[in-house]
Amino acid sequence: FEEARSNAESSLQICQTLLPGNHLLLASPKRVLALILEEIAIDNEQDPVCKGKLLKEAESLHLFALKMSQASFGERNVQTSKHYGNLGRLYQTMGRYSEAESMHLKAIQIKEELLGVDDYEVSLSVGHLASLYNYDMEEFSKAEDLYLRSIRIGMKLFGPSYSGLEY
Repeated sequence: FEEARSNAESSLQICQTLLPGNHLLLASPKRVLALILEEIAIDNEQDPVCKGKLLKEAESLHLFALKMSQASFGERNVQTSKHYGNLGRLYQTMGRYSEAESMHLKAIQIKEELLGVDDYEVSLSVGHLASLYNYDMEEFSKAEDLYLRSIRIGMKLFGPSYSGLEY
């Protein structure tokens, strides 16, 4: 991931040189860098201080991307909902489960309103919330219901050969 981090940082630096500090186009390289930093942090379990710094930086980058999306597209936008989902997964990694749940629920709500309850984007967000309930909050009944919902959506969209093994 270090090479990916270096490339993402270079991309962000180029964009920051060319664009004003609050430009929407900065959201994408910041989001990519945040996702990479989160993966590096997950791999750094043996160094909690380093892990914490990486996750805090990732949070700052994700919050910037969310803010830019809200300012450009509004709250009820699929791109905005994806930023909520990214924050949900980050907060899950950080052990901030209540905040993670809130972010995932917000992502699902927005996607359902805009795309309908049986859209693939909805199934992805439902699966992420199921993962939080299953692995971290030990709410197994809720997790099972959500996993099954996600699989049902996938089967409806892609047919009986759909495996639903994203999680």
